[in-house]
Amino acid sequence: MPPSSNGGARHRAIVSSLVATAKLKGVEQQAWLTDVLERMVSGRDKAHELERLLPWAWKAVRPVDG
Repeated sequence: MPPSSNGGARHRAIVSSLVATAKLKGVEQQAWLTDVLERMVSGRDKAHELERLLPWAWKAVRPVDG
């Protein structure tokens, strides 16, 4: 489905780039995206902390499943 605006195309490109980066970094894309969206919506991570949720940093801050 084509984006309906330039803004939509830009946002889609950003998300696609982040998901591709997650894959290249060995991060399971769906788990990463789900976790990041939940953290952002819930407010668990503040705006100044969002950099640590990028794919290359997320793996390091994610709690280990026990």
